[in-house]
Parts: sequence; structure tokens; C-alpha cells
Amino acid sequence: MSKISDALDKADRERRGRGETPAPEQTRPELGPALSGNVPDEFWRELGMMRNLVESHLPSKKSRSLLVTSTAAGEGVSSVTANFGKVLADDPSLNVLVVDANPGAPAQHEFFGIDNANGFVELARGVLKPDEAARATVRTNLSVIPSGAASGGMLQLAGAERVVGILAALQARFNYVLLDAPPVLSHPETAVLGSRVDGVLLVVRALNTRREVAARARDTLARSGCNVIGVVLNRYKYSIPEFIYRRV
Repeated sequence: MSKISDALDKADRERRGRGETPAPEQTRPELGPALSGNVPDEFWRELGMMRNLVESHLPSKKSRSLLVTSTAAGEGVSSVTANFGKVLADDPSLNVLVVDANPGAPAQHEFFGIDNANGFVELARGVLKPDEAARATVRTNLSVIPSGAASGGMLQLAGAERVVGILAALQARFNYVLLDAPPVLSHPETAVLGSRVDGVLLVVRALNTRREVAARARDTLARSGCNVIGVVLNRYKYSIPEFIYRRV
């Protein structure tokens, strides 16, 4: 549990002790099992470093849109995106949005414990407005847009000028907009969508993704005009204590 949650719980206990009735709150869905527990200290620290990396590359931005992708499926893009959003939302000054832009393999609705109807697909098609698509979570400053109905690829959506307007509308409301996107090497629409955001993070799985494949994914993004901010090495295990590793 975060320090913010602890403080809110303490304030609630004090109100009850004084006989005060807390103000009614909007019912919000619980986070899914994968997000409901505490983030391990090592992972938390690395996600904090990700924020520093992003802000150092985009220092003048009050609102930042980021696309998270990989070379292939199964490298942990959805998990990294959801947990990054969770960690960012621990800063009460930030308003954070996670968007599932992968209708072929949606996952964010499971992470956040919501249904997958009416999401990014409907938003891109003009069926929904941004206010209607964004769903509240148990964290008041963390929202999510699920993928929506999975029908066909995203190429026609990502290439539409409508998406540019959607991103601008979302950035007007949120400090961080995080897009969970399909693998770039098998989904050309990812690079197109990546060229319309402020920065791209490439997730590679340690001891699984070959260096030349990761380099090809990076080059594919760069050729499409994407601002590749950095590479996230996921599921890395230190063979020696981490503090020693960092000094070697």
C-alpha cells in the first residue's frame, strides 16, 4: 500500500473517531490481481528511473504521450505499461491515463478489473468521446481506456488524422498518456501510431530477445519518425547482488 493510501486511511479513521461521516465516493472498480499487490522494490525503482528518463528527454512537456511496444508478443509490454501507470499515479500531482491500443491481444481491462466494451477502437472510430471512453479506477488520478471491440487491425485507425486529435484531447486532460501497443515488427500500425506520440519505449525480454531483432525494431520505429526514448529490459535477474552489479 502506498503512503498516499495510508494517509487517506488514517484520515478516515480520525473522522470516524470524531463521529464525522465521510463524503460519499464514486464506486470505482478494484485493480485486477496483477496490480492489486505491492510492486517489488527493484521493479519500483526501475520504473522510477523510467520516469526520470522520459522527463529528461521531454523536459518542457507538461503533458506527455508515450507508446510502449516490443519486438514480439510475450515480452511484457502490457504489464510494464500498467505498472508504470500505477507508479506514476503515486505522485498526487499527476493525472495518468493508460490506453489499451492492442485490440488483437487486449490486457489492460484485466489489469484494472473493468470490462472491455467501448474503448480505444470506438474512440478512434468516433463512436465515443474521450470523456466517455476513460474509465475511473480505485486511484482517483489513474484512469484507463480499454481496447474496445477487436475487429480487424489498427492500421486504418492509427493512420487516421482523427487519432491525432484524440491524443491532443487526452493530453489536455492528463499529464501522462501511456499507450499499450502491439509488437512493432509484426504490426506496421504500431510505428505509425508511435510517430504521433511524444516518445516510444521499446520493451525487450532479458535472455529472450536477440540483439539484432531489438536493433531492427528500433530502426523500424526510427524510420517511421518515432522518438525512441529508450529500451526497457524486462525480467532481468541479477546473478550477483544488484548493488555490486551497479559498481562493476
